[in-house]
Amino acid sequence: MAVVSVLLVAIAALLILRKAYANTIIPGISVGQTAATGWNREKLTQYLESYDSRLEDGGFGFAYQKKTVAITPTLISSGTGDVTQQILDFDTVRTAAAVYAYGHTGHWWRDLGDILRGAIVRITVKPIYTVDRALFRQTLQDNFDSYDKPAHNAAPKVKPAGIVTVQDETSGQALDYDIAIDQTIVNFERLTIQPVTLQLVQDEPDIRTNETADAVTQITQAMKRLPWTLTYQDKKWAVDAAEAAKWFTFSRDQMGSVQADFDAAAVTEYFDAVPGAVLNQPVKEGRFQVENGRVTAFQANQAGAEINVTASLLTLREQFLLNYKTEAALTVDVIQPLSESDNINALGIKELVGTGRTNFKGSPKNRVHNITVGAKALNGLVIKPGEDFSVIKALVPIDASNDYLPELVIKGNKTTPEYGGGLCQIGTTFFRAVLNAGLPVLERQNHSYRVSYYEPPVGMDATIYDPKPDFKFKNDYASSLLIQTRIEGTELIFDIYGTKDGRTVSATDPVISNVVKPGPTKIIETEDLKPGEKNCTEKAHNGSDAEFTYTVKYSDGRTENVLFKSHYKVWPAVCLVGKAASAPTETPPAAPTNSNSNANSNSNANVSTNSSVNTNTNAAPSNVNANVSTPAVNTNANSTAPVVNSNINAP
Repeated sequence: MAVVSVLLVAIAALLILRKAYANTIIPGISVGQTAATGWNREKLTQYLESYDSRLEDGGFGFAYQKKTVAITPTLISSGTGDVTQQILDFDTVRTAAAVYAYGHTGHWWRDLGDILRGAIVRITVKPIYTVDRALFRQTLQDNFDSYDKPAHNAAPKVKPAGIVTVQDETSGQALDYDIAIDQTIVNFERLTIQPVTLQLVQDEPDIRTNETADAVTQITQAMKRLPWTLTYQDKKWAVDAAEAAKWFTFSRDQMGSVQADFDAAAVTEYFDAVPGAVLNQPVKEGRFQVENGRVTAFQANQAGAEINVTASLLTLREQFLLNYKTEAALTVDVIQPLSESDNINALGIKELVGTGRTNFKGSPKNRVHNITVGAKALNGLVIKPGEDFSVIKALVPIDASNDYLPELVIKGNKTTPEYGGGLCQIGTTFFRAVLNAGLPVLERQNHSYRVSYYEPPVGMDATIYDPKPDFKFKNDYASSLLIQTRIEGTELIFDIYGTKDGRTVSATDPVISNVVKPGPTKIIETEDLKPGEKNCTEKAHNGSDAEFTYTVKYSDGRTENVLFKSHYKVWPAVCLVGKAASAPTETPPAAPTNSNSNANSNSNANVSTNSSVNTNTNAAPSNVNANVSTPAVNTNANSTAPVVNSNINAP
């Protein structure tokens, strides 16, 4: 009886606590090292936003000897701000929701269990985020590479006459960027901001001269059977000794033994220059236009072809190095066009179904150039009924080969050229046209911060960068859709043609909230400018949230409502200043030979994966957290339509 009484008293106490904390975070809950008990969701969100802003302002600090570098979670281009790369993306909204969810599930027994657990063992919630370790590592290395003296493997030196010698291996030392990233992530998950000192570790070669004898014999035997012949169907190319001598390297087989191998970079260079000049053919998309109310083709589609380097290289290794053959067949991939354009009459394209417009007035020359190139790449494309369309897939490769121009991106204390400036104008314009046409958006991400080219309205933008983020949508019309792009003055216009099916679209006016004013100008010392030289690259941007509701009404009576939310970080003005000349760099001390013992064996254990879940725009569960942008659409096809964020992140 006494036990029952105690149990009833405990349940009653827990119920009282549940009621007391009905609108606030229950006792015993922390996010990182911060106790959040008694906070409401708004206060916690503001705290997380403040921490994120401090990170963006001050960056992650790294140091080695006399050099210090601050790397911000968001990397931006030093001019237009178009090219944005995300090293670490902190989802403050979902994190706040995850913390608040404890004790607020709506099921009293679960809530009581959370309250009891928090009282006894306490609950620590990790921040929800994504991290691009490869980009993080490369950015660190770009800033500290002067300290790296990497090891070099033993390497074959082959003369056309068939004489093979070996260049001895060399030991080296390098900074351990992976351990630095691991520690940075640990600090972030604790919601602390602490500088990390990089560690120098010994870098040893993987292949040494004293284990290459068998591989040297392989190379010698292979050279005796030159010339080699590469074939594809009825075409042939001869590889002479002078060319083959450039290809050789050493590698390890599955058993760990050193073997002769081909250097992928050297062979690829040959493929591109010789057989590739004949075999590699770009794919041609079917291109159409509307003239006098009729759809006509101005370019028929045509499949492309490309040497499959990986498969062909495997064949060359097998034939020339293992079997000592003298002939090997290349593998060539056929690349099919994205659209089918064989039958114009079957496309069902009759009329304008949606238009999007943006203005790029004030854009620098390179940005205007890239907008023009991107618009041309999309002009005339046909999207089949039921097809999921990716803008990135239609634009790649986004590099010099497609006539794109680079712009500089600030990465720590350095600026490096990256391609993609201006293409967010393409993504945003396409986004508005898609909304105006009433199409479901499959993937869309707003910019990290507000961009003047797309305002007003606020919250109707779509950023793209190869490979992510992308802008994707689905053609759910019964007809094919034709994309027509044009530039009138400084206005970019996307028209979507198809056959109307009775659907209508509308959107509420965007609501702007949580406006945050930027702090003082951010000064970044750089080695890319002369000492004392100053270059102010970024204007200040207010931080804010924006949302609107997008509605599509179909002829069968169905109605789809999607709430789209955009979150923009506050961004200060940024000025680059040339770093004053310093004393000569100290000679790095020799690393301890046992430095590898400090390697973090669970380096990935602390990395949260917060991949956005792309859901159909008709999914609207009541507990979906608002990391979703909603568009505002005008029913007039020639007016500017709103923007949707289809990256709906489930809590």
